[in-house]
Parts: sequence; C-alpha cells; structure tokens
Amino acid sequence: MDGTSEVDLSGAGSPVGAAGWRVDPWIFWAKWGSGPDLGWHPLLCHMLDVAAVTLQMWRRVLPAAWKARISGVLGVGQEDAERWLAFFAGGHDIGKASPAFQLQLRPEQGRELVARRLRDAGLPLFNARAPHGTISANVLETVLADVFGLSGRSARWVAFAVGGHHGFVPSYDEVRRDLDQQAVGWGMWDAAREVLLCRLADALGLPGSSRPTVESTPDAFMLAGLVSVADWIGSNEEYFPYAAQSALQVPQLDAEAYLERAMRQAERAMASLGWVGWRPASGSMRLTELFPYIRQPTTVQAAAEELAGEVKSPSITIIEAPMGEGKTEAAMLLADTFSTAHGMSGCYFALPTMATSNQMFGRVTDYLRHRYPEDVVVVNLVHGHSDLSALLQELRQKGEEIFQLQGVYDEALGDEQLGAVVAGQWFTRGKRALLPPYGVGTVDQALLAVLQVKHVFVRLFALSTKTVIVDEVHAYDVYMTTLLHRLLEWLGALSVPVVVLSATLPSARRRELVKAYARGAGWQAERDLPPAGYPRITYAAAEDVRGIHFAPSEASRRKVALRWVSAPEHEALGQLLAEALSQGGCAAIICNTVPRAQALYSALREVFPGLAEDGMPELDLLHARYPYEEREVREARTLGRFSRNGRRPHRAILVATQVIEQSLDLDFDLMVTDLAPVDLVLQRMGRLHRHPVHDPLRPERLRSPELWVVSPQVMGDVPIFDRGSASVYDEHTLLRSWLALRDRDTLQLPEDIEELVEQVYSDGRVPQGASEELRSLWERTFKAQQKVLREDSLQAKYRYIKGPGYNSIWGIVTASVEEDAPELHPALQALTRLAEPSVSAVCLVAGSGGPCLPDGTPVDLDTPPDAAMAERLLRRSVAITDARVLDPLLDVPVPKGWERSSLLRGYRPLVFDASGRAMVGRWIVRIDPELGIVVESP
Repeated sequence: MDGTSEVDLSGAGSPVGAAGWRVDPWIFWAKWGSGPDLGWHPLLCHMLDVAAVTLQMWRRVLPAAWKARISGVLGVGQEDAERWLAFFAGGHDIGKASPAFQLQLRPEQGRELVARRLRDAGLPLFNARAPHGTISANVLETVLADVFGLSGRSARWVAFAVGGHHGFVPSYDEVRRDLDQQAVGWGMWDAAREVLLCRLADALGLPGSSRPTVESTPDAFMLAGLVSVADWIGSNEEYFPYAAQSALQVPQLDAEAYLERAMRQAERAMASLGWVGWRPASGSMRLTELFPYIRQPTTVQAAAEELAGEVKSPSITIIEAPMGEGKTEAAMLLADTFSTAHGMSGCYFALPTMATSNQMFGRVTDYLRHRYPEDVVVVNLVHGHSDLSALLQELRQKGEEIFQLQGVYDEALGDEQLGAVVAGQWFTRGKRALLPPYGVGTVDQALLAVLQVKHVFVRLFALSTKTVIVDEVHAYDVYMTTLLHRLLEWLGALSVPVVVLSATLPSARRRELVKAYARGAGWQAERDLPPAGYPRITYAAAEDVRGIHFAPSEASRRKVALRWVSAPEHEALGQLLAEALSQGGCAAIICNTVPRAQALYSALREVFPGLAEDGMPELDLLHARYPYEEREVREARTLGRFSRNGRRPHRAILVATQVIEQSLDLDFDLMVTDLAPVDLVLQRMGRLHRHPVHDPLRPERLRSPELWVVSPQVMGDVPIFDRGSASVYDEHTLLRSWLALRDRDTLQLPEDIEELVEQVYSDGRVPQGASEELRSLWERTFKAQQKVLREDSLQAKYRYIKGPGYNSIWGIVTASVEEDAPELHPALQALTRLAEPSVSAVCLVAGSGGPCLPDGTPVDLDTPPDAAMAERLLRRSVAITDARVLDPLLDVPVPKGWERSSLLRGYRPLVFDASGRAMVGRWIVRIDPELGIVVESP
C-alpha cells in the first residue's frame, strides 16, 4: 500500500493559471528523514549543494585541458562555462518539484503534512507516479529554451543528459510521449519550477549575455557524468546536513548566503574525500630525472623523449618495441608531458591481468613519490581483487589520516606540506574507481566505459580528464579488440591522449587502432600511415601523422636457440631439464592450461623434490586456480626470486600458465613453452635473458638463451594439437604459428619479430608443396576461425554503446546489462572479455557448527560481514572455470549476508571437508595445498 488514500486530492483536477502567483520555494523537499522529528532538506538547498560541488570541482579538480575543451564546445568563456555547468547540475532534481515526487512519502513520514503545504500554496495534487529524473528532462527542455534562451536542440540535449543522473539517460518516448502529465503537474507547478530555477540562477550569478550550446553526444555525456558525480557528493548528509530540523519547520533562507555556506561544505567534502590539493607539475622533466634508476635511456625511450617535445593533444601514440626495452617508462613520460604541457590530469594505466596491474601499481606509486614529493597525490588500483592489495591498503590508511586533516581544513594545515602518495576510500566503488588523477588496473575497467551499463557516462567522464595508456594490446582477442576500437572512438571524440604499447603488433591491427581513434576525433580515418621499420613509434594527431623508426638497443639484441621437445613425455622432459640445469640456473615452463601445468608439475616433483638454498621449493607452480591468498604468496615468491632485483636461487624451475607471459618483469636462464600463437611465444621469450644485470650469474651452459617449444604430434606434415591448447587458442593461428616456426633452429631478435607476426596474422595461403591433408586442415581451420571472429565481433557490437557520432543522446545506451552476474545468461552480462565462464567461490571448511575459515573462525552466511571479515573471505576466493561444475555451483545460492556486501556480492560458498574435498554435482572438487583447485570424478 502506498498510502495515497491518506491524501485529500479533492478539487485538484484542473490546471490553474500562475499569473500573479508567488510561491515559497522552500516548501518543496528533496530529502526527508525517516520520522517527523528527523528533519528534511529543501529541494532548493539540494540544488544549491550540487551546484556548489560542481563549482568546486571546476576550480579544484577538473584539469585545464578539460575546462578549455568544454568551454570551447559550449561557445562561452571559462567563467561563464563554470556557472552554466553549475546551473545545469543544480537543476538535475527539478523533477522533484512535482506531484509524483512530493507525494511519495509514506503516511507515517508525514505525507499529509506535505500535501497540506502544497494545497495551501495553491498547487494542484494528482495521484500519479513517474521517475523524477524523467520529469527533470521533460521540464528542463522547455524552461531552458523558453526562460533561459538556449536553442531548442541545446536545451533538449542538456535536459536529457541531466535527467540521466540516476544511471540511464531516459528515452525520447519516456520524456515526451509516455510521461503522465499528472505526475509532472502543470500551471502552478510550472511556475514553481521556474521560480526554483531562477533562484538557482540568481544565486550563481548566471550570465545573462551568454547562451551555451550543447549539440553533440560526447559533450552531453560529459555533462551527464559531471552531474552524476556532483550529485553523489552533494547528497552526502555528513557534509550537507538537512537544513530543516523538524518536519513542522519550513526554513526561510537566503539563497546567496546558503550557496556561500554550501561552497565551504563542498570544499571540505572534497578535501575529506581526497579529491583536491594536487595539480600537475608546472615544468617537464627528462626521462632520467623522472626515473632515476635509468642511467642511459634505451633507444625507444630516447625516441619517446624526442617526440614528447612535439606531441599535441588529442593524439594517439603506438609504441612497438621488443620486450624489456622500457616501453612503460616511455609511456609514462608521454603521460607526464600531457599533464605538464597540455593540461591533462594524470593517467590510467590499463593492463591485461590483475597480476600485471598489481606490479605496475607499485611502479606507478614509486614514480609519483619521486615526481611529487611535496604534494598529496591520489592513485587507485582498479580490479576485482584490488581491496586485497597490501600497498593499496597502506595508501588508503595514509590517505585517511591526511584527508581528515584536510577536512578539518586549512586552519589545521597552515602552510605545512603533506607530501604523500595516497588512495581514497571513496573511490573504491566501481563507478568512482577511475575518478582519481592516477589509476592502474585491468583493461576491463576501461572497456566498461563503452558497455551498456549503468552510469557508463561517469566512466567516460573519468577517463576524459587523463591520458589513457593501454599495455600489451596484442593480447586482446577480437571481442576485446572490437570493444577497444569503440573505446578509442570515444577517447578521440573526448580529446583524450592515448598511448598504446605492444611488442608484437600486426600492421593491420596498428592501422585499425589509429582509424578508430581518428574516427572519433573527426580526422580523415582512411589516411595511410607512413612506413617505418620495426621497432617504431606511430604517432597520429589532427595534422601530424608520422612513423618513427629507431634502432633496437644492444641489450634487446639476442640470438635465441630454438629447440623442439616432444610431448607429453613428462619424465623425459624432467631428465632434459636436470641435465640442462646441472650447473644451476633458473628455468620457466609455460603451459597453455591449468590442468597441464598441474600434471607437469606433479611429474617433475620426482625429478626436483628438494628445496633451493633460499629454503623455498626448487620446483614451484603458479596459476590462477588457487585461493587468492595462496596465489598472492606464490606471485610474491616468483617476483622475489626472478625479478630484476630478486634474490635468484642457484637452481629453480617455475611451472606456470599464461599469468607470467605479459608485463611481469621476470628473468629466466632457460624457457620451455607449449606451442602458442607466435606473438605470445615471442612475449614469453621476453622473460628469457631479460636483464643484462643477471648475465654474469648465468651458468656457463646457459649463457646463450634457449627456448624449448613443446611440439605437437605430427602425422606426415600435419600437426595434431592437444585439446587443451586448441580450446584456449584458435587452431588456425596455432597452425600458422607452427608453420612459421617449424623449420627454424634460431630466432634473431628483434629482427625476426615483425616477419613472424606478419607471417601468421596477415592474409596468407597454404604453403607451397603442402600435402592434401595439410591443405584440408588449413581450409577447415580458416573457415572455423572466420566464423568465430564474426560471431565474437557481433557479440561485442551487441554489448557496446553507440559511437560518439550518434545523433541523439537518448539512443546511446539501448539496453541494460549487468556487471559481475555469472548466473545470468551471457547476453545480459556486461562482459569485457569472452573468457571461459567462471564462478567466484569462497573456499571454506566444514566445522561442527557450520562453515569456517581454515583457522576455525566461524562464518555467518546470513549476516553481512564487516569490512575485516569480508576481506578475509575474499582472500579465500577463487574463480572456478571447469565446465563440469559450473552449473551446480551456480545453483548454490549467494548467502543472504553476502548479497548485502559490496565485496562478496555474487560469490558462492564452497565448503570442503577435513580431507579437502567438496562434492559439487557429480564431481569432486579438491583443494590441494600444492596444486590448487582440482576437479576429479568420484
């Protein structure tokens, strides 16, 4: 029951003229306490609160380049743009001045009291319902044009953008055709809304001489993102308390005086949230100054440094160079230049995995500490398990200490400089995670900015303020690449500088990346890229497209011996490794699947059963199917032993999956790899003899790098790929990779990189002299590949938003898909990659009184866990991908307590008995201390 019968609607059915009628603007409520004595907040106060937040964001948060761009597209000066944006944001809730919203209180909250006030003011009441955001869009379109002089098109785009502040821009039909006019109210309601907006405009000193224009989708989306963020902050009752202490009280305030107070509250709020106090440095630095550990820049770094003095914003820069050449520092130098010389704000570093993100987060934090020693700089780690990062927790704790001082405010700080790199708790939620000036995380978080999800425009708004760096772009399949192209379109349209990094990028992929960005930026998309040999930098801006070739550094030049070894003779491989490592050395074995890695590790334990001199296992295993806390230990152990500054054991073997092939700064003396697509084989080789500092320590027989490739079985001239590899990688690409490598006994790096990549990924035909069997395999796998590529591309196009050139803001998002909802059909999920389906489970043990953590701590599934317990549970989580147990696991309900936890929503409990087993459907899931999660038949 909604209580509508409690309100007298008699005599309210006909419109009343508003001529000569004056309304008290303070009688309308925006926020209401749960009881009559708990106070309420007038609508005009809330409008002024959000306007104040917008003004403070403009003055203290938004970068110079963003403000210059938005002022340019609005067609007004920056001071006028500031006030117009504050006015638009403040008007976001004008739809609350309507019968639909004002009468939605329950009887016990004082619904009749509000109705009596409205009736006494002469406002007609109607028993109708509609979302207040939709009403805002309906009202603003008319008022902005008729009262404030905007063109009809600009008024419409602003109205729809502002009306979408709850997550989705309303459709044309919802605003113009389907909206119940009784829910909106007319006559005196129109006059009341006009009074509220005029009071807001007067308080802001809205310029009467300028009329902004908003006539493109990107500009309207930026407005929608800005308004949503300002509303989130302006709705925080800790900083903006209710102006009326009792439901019986109607405060009589001075709007200008209230705005001054709201400005102070907004400044204090953003300081306490950790979003103020930092600006980019005023001057540029040389690369060796930014990164003191670099004594002499590599050739790619030197080329990037020379380019940095000439780059323009917006632009896209693609850096292709061998593994270990220092592309990361080159990209961060360019991002630093875009901040210091072009007015951007920091960067978002997008990486392929959580593990690579964690490592890069440490590197970016070190860079910021050196670059801004006297400033408070906010940085965020953004991925599904970021809350478990010890470094992020440390930075958050430091941030809370400083933000509390900043919230008390300048009187407490005085002239003291609180230099620190920190993180902010407010930025933990997904929609806010990209807002800080600096961020490191998975590429998925950036791709969500073009998926049809709630508040998609907030993510685009966040990215629009900074440089975006996309690493290891060659690692993305056609589905992710299609999403990336749409993201690049939007970034180009929003004038966002982009830096793309890859060691092994096919030429067609390079052209498509530039074309996508140019399409969004409005350049000639079909422009030919100037030729440049590998390694190279491709740079494209509106009037400047160039290809820059540079010689590879001597450190990256190497001749790698290529040796084929048979499979699946694990024992034979063990003997070969024992012989190769007889003098010591560090070897990596990279497998294509977790089951193969587990099986190979189990077989090799008989050959390498002992401990190294550092007390750690001589043979180790690393993959993604461990509970998070165990995987974290193993990742730390791997980095501690095999990274640039690691303490290398005399002899050690790491069996791993693809988790070590991208971005991790590891170094091995010998490498064994399953056959994979050639670009990924080259990536894996990037961990082989990577650091010259280790060369003197390498055993004599491993002073020259060797790559052992596990050969598929071959019948005549036809390879037979194992089921695991063929399920992970496209079989046609595996075939072409095998053909490109089969007759080689050495690889000359970097000279062979481009030739091999083009040989596999360019248009090609069956090799001359191929047998009928090989020809048949080629044609069959090619047809299958093309079918999958088309289907995956269509999947991405079904899920992404319309492009920035689409001619109406309300059609950009056409559906609503869910994030992190594995139980839903894939068509309803916001997928950033078409990986194998998975279920996130928390590994618990059976106790006498119910499920427990391994140390015996009981777990109450019906009560929301506090932050500490939620973290402990998340540390026991693992993603299970085995198809045999997915459906039974999805049938396990998410505990009621976990549904109300932002960290555990969507996780299922998986309870193991004392022997480490759990029955899931018809299968046994075993948690092995060495192997991780194993699925076995009963």
